[in-house]
Amino acid sequence: MKRKVVVLDAGHGGHDPGATYEGLAEKDITLSVALIAGGLLVCEGLNAVFTRVDDTYVSLKDRVRIANEVNASCFVSIHTNADPDPDLPGMPVGRGEEIYVASLGARGYELAQHIAYFIDNVVPGAFRGIKPAPFYVLKHTKMPAALVEIGFIDNPDARLYESATRIRAAQAIARGISVFVD
Repeated sequence: MKRKVVVLDAGHGGHDPGATYEGLAEKDITLSVALIAGGLLVCEGLNAVFTRVDDTYVSLKDRVRIANEVNASCFVSIHTNADPDPDLPGMPVGRGEEIYVASLGARGYELAQHIAYFIDNVVPGAFRGIKPAPFYVLKHTKMPAALVEIGFIDNPDARLYESATRIRAAQAIARGISVFVD
Protein backbone atom coordinates (compact mmCIF):
# COMPACT_ATOMS: atom_id res chain seq x y z
CA MET A 1 0.00 0.00 0.00
CA LYS A 2 1.32 3.42 -0.97
CA ARG A 3 1.80 5.79 1.96
CA LYS A 4 -0.17 9.03 1.84
CA VAL A 5 1.92 12.15 1.32
CA VAL A 6 1.61 15.24 3.50
CA VAL A 7 3.47 18.47 2.74
CA LEU A 8 4.64 20.56 5.68
CA ASP A 9 5.62 24.12 4.90
CA ALA A 10 7.81 25.87 7.48
CA GLY A 11 7.01 29.53 6.87
CA HIS A 12 9.71 32.02 5.86
CA GLY A 13 13.42 31.05 5.87
CA GLY A 14 16.79 32.31 4.69
CA HIS A 15 16.82 36.07 4.19
CA ASP A 16 13.11 36.21 5.19
CA PRO A 17 12.94 35.84 8.99
CA GLY A 18 9.21 36.47 9.24
CA ALA A 19 8.12 38.00 12.53
CA THR A 20 10.84 38.60 15.11
CA TYR A 21 10.79 39.36 18.81
CA GLU A 22 13.58 39.55 21.38
CA GLY A 23 15.97 37.32 19.46
CA LEU A 24 13.31 34.90 18.21
CA ALA A 25 12.66 34.55 14.49
CA GLU A 26 9.50 33.05 13.05
CA LYS A 27 11.55 31.12 10.47
CA ASP A 28 13.32 29.16 13.24
CA ILE A 29 10.17 28.36 15.20
CA THR A 30 8.27 27.22 12.11
CA LEU A 31 11.11 24.99 10.95
CA SER A 32 11.36 23.35 14.36
CA VAL A 33 7.61 22.69 14.52
CA ALA A 34 7.45 21.40 10.93
CA LEU A 35 10.31 18.95 11.42
CA ILE A 36 8.86 17.61 14.67
CA ALA A 37 5.39 17.27 13.13
CA GLY A 38 6.88 15.50 10.12
CA GLY A 39 8.64 12.97 12.33
CA LEU A 40 5.40 12.28 14.15
CA LEU A 41 3.52 11.82 10.87
CA VAL A 42 6.14 9.33 9.64
CA CYS A 43 5.58 7.37 12.86
CA GLU A 44 1.87 7.34 11.93
CA GLY A 45 2.72 5.73 8.59
CA LEU A 46 2.51 8.85 6.44
CA ASN A 47 5.12 10.24 4.09
CA ALA A 48 6.12 13.76 5.16
CA VAL A 49 7.54 16.09 2.52
CA PHE A 50 8.98 19.44 3.58
CA THR A 51 9.20 22.64 1.58
CA ARG A 52 12.43 23.34 3.46
CA VAL A 53 14.55 21.40 5.96
CA ASP A 54 17.04 24.12 6.85
CA ASP A 55 17.37 27.90 6.93
CA THR A 56 16.93 28.50 3.22
CA TYR A 57 14.57 30.80 1.38
CA VAL A 58 11.91 29.06 -0.71
CA SER A 59 9.59 31.20 -2.83
CA LEU A 60 5.84 30.88 -2.49
CA LYS A 61 5.70 29.59 -6.06
CA ASP A 62 8.23 26.86 -5.24
CA ARG A 63 6.37 25.88 -2.06
CA VAL A 64 3.21 25.35 -4.14
CA ARG A 65 5.16 23.53 -6.87
CA ILE A 66 6.62 21.09 -4.33
CA ALA A 67 3.16 20.29 -2.95
CA ASN A 68 1.54 19.91 -6.35
CA GLU A 69 4.36 17.74 -7.78
CA VAL A 70 4.18 15.15 -5.00
CA ASN A 71 0.39 14.88 -5.30
CA ALA A 72 -0.03 15.43 -1.57
CA SER A 73 -3.12 14.50 0.42
CA CYS A 74 -2.85 17.86 2.19
CA PHE A 75 -0.61 20.91 2.62
CA VAL A 76 -0.07 22.67 5.95
CA SER A 77 1.88 25.90 6.22
CA ILE A 78 3.14 26.75 9.71
CA HIS A 79 3.57 30.33 10.96
CA THR A 80 3.58 32.52 14.03
CA ASN A 81 1.53 35.66 14.46
CA ALA A 82 2.77 39.04 15.69
CA ASP A 83 1.59 42.47 16.82
CA PRO A 84 -0.89 43.64 19.42
CA ASP A 85 -4.52 42.99 18.66
CA PRO A 86 -6.39 46.12 19.78
CA ASP A 87 -9.65 45.02 18.17
CA LEU A 88 -10.47 42.51 20.93
CA PRO A 89 -11.58 44.00 24.27
CA GLY A 90 -9.43 42.97 27.20
CA MET A 91 -6.67 41.61 24.96
CA PRO A 92 -3.96 44.28 24.75
CA VAL A 93 -1.51 41.66 23.45
CA GLY A 94 -2.37 39.21 20.66
CA ARG A 95 -3.10 35.73 21.98
CA GLY A 96 -4.04 32.35 20.66
CA GLU A 97 -3.85 30.30 17.53
CA GLU A 98 -5.72 30.73 14.25
CA ILE A 99 -5.98 28.84 11.01
CA TYR A 100 -6.49 30.21 7.51
CA VAL A 101 -8.02 28.44 4.53
CA ALA A 102 -8.77 29.52 0.97
CA SER A 103 -12.51 28.98 1.44
CA LEU A 104 -14.71 28.07 4.39
CA GLY A 105 -16.69 25.43 2.49
CA ALA A 106 -13.86 23.45 0.92
CA ARG A 107 -11.85 20.40 2.03
CA GLY A 108 -9.17 22.75 3.36
CA TYR A 109 -11.73 23.88 5.90
CA GLU A 110 -12.24 20.28 6.99
CA LEU A 111 -8.47 19.92 7.40
CA ALA A 112 -8.41 23.13 9.45
CA GLN A 113 -11.22 21.86 11.69
CA HIS A 114 -9.25 18.73 12.54
CA ILE A 115 -6.12 20.72 13.33
CA ALA A 116 -8.15 23.27 15.32
CA TYR A 117 -9.58 20.51 17.50
CA PHE A 118 -6.08 19.62 18.68
CA ILE A 119 -4.30 22.98 18.55
CA ASP A 120 -6.84 24.90 20.60
CA ASN A 121 -5.08 25.98 23.79
CA VAL A 122 -1.61 24.71 22.87
CA VAL A 123 -0.42 28.16 23.88
CA PRO A 124 -2.25 30.21 26.52
CA GLY A 125 -5.11 32.31 25.22
CA ALA A 126 -8.16 31.92 23.06
CA PHE A 127 -8.36 30.05 19.78
CA ARG A 128 -9.07 32.80 17.28
CA GLY A 129 -10.90 30.68 14.74
CA ILE A 130 -10.70 29.40 11.19
CA LYS A 131 -10.72 32.24 8.68
CA PRO A 132 -10.71 32.57 4.90
CA ALA A 133 -7.68 34.28 3.35
CA PRO A 134 -6.39 34.67 -0.21
CA PHE A 135 -2.83 33.55 0.67
CA TYR A 136 -0.87 32.34 -2.34
CA VAL A 137 -0.05 28.92 -0.88
CA LEU A 138 -3.72 28.32 -0.10
CA LYS A 139 -5.06 29.48 -3.45
CA HIS A 140 -2.60 27.64 -5.69
CA THR A 141 -2.15 24.23 -4.08
CA LYS A 142 -4.29 21.51 -5.69
CA MET A 143 -4.99 19.68 -2.43
CA PRO A 144 -6.70 20.65 0.82
CA ALA A 145 -4.52 23.32 2.44
CA ALA A 146 -4.39 25.24 5.70
CA LEU A 147 -2.09 27.88 7.15
CA VAL A 148 -1.69 27.54 10.91
CA GLU A 149 -0.61 30.47 13.11
CA ILE A 150 0.58 28.64 16.24
CA GLY A 151 0.64 31.72 18.50
CA PHE A 152 1.97 35.26 18.82
CA ILE A 153 5.75 35.45 18.77
CA ASP A 154 5.64 38.84 20.52
CA ASN A 155 3.54 37.57 23.42
CA PRO A 156 5.89 36.08 26.06
CA ASP A 157 2.94 34.14 27.51
CA ALA A 158 2.81 32.11 24.29
CA ARG A 159 6.18 30.59 25.25
CA LEU A 160 7.15 29.97 21.63
CA TYR A 161 10.77 30.22 22.80
CA GLU A 162 10.30 26.95 24.71
CA SER A 163 10.88 23.63 22.99
CA ALA A 164 8.00 22.11 25.00
CA THR A 165 5.55 24.58 23.40
CA ARG A 166 6.89 23.83 19.94
CA ILE A 167 6.54 20.11 20.57
CA ARG A 168 2.91 20.54 21.72
CA ALA A 169 2.15 22.61 18.61
CA ALA A 170 3.78 19.99 16.37
CA GLN A 171 1.84 17.19 18.08
CA ALA A 172 -1.43 19.05 17.60
CA ILE A 173 -0.76 19.72 13.93
CA ALA A 174 0.32 16.11 13.33
CA ARG A 175 -2.74 14.72 15.11
CA GLY A 176 -5.09 16.93 13.10
CA ILE A 177 -3.43 15.94 9.83
CA SER A 178 -3.43 12.26 10.76
CA VAL A 179 -7.16 12.28 11.52
CA PHE A 180 -7.87 14.21 8.31
CA VAL A 181 -6.01 11.85 5.97
CA ASP A 182 -7.19 8.66 7.71
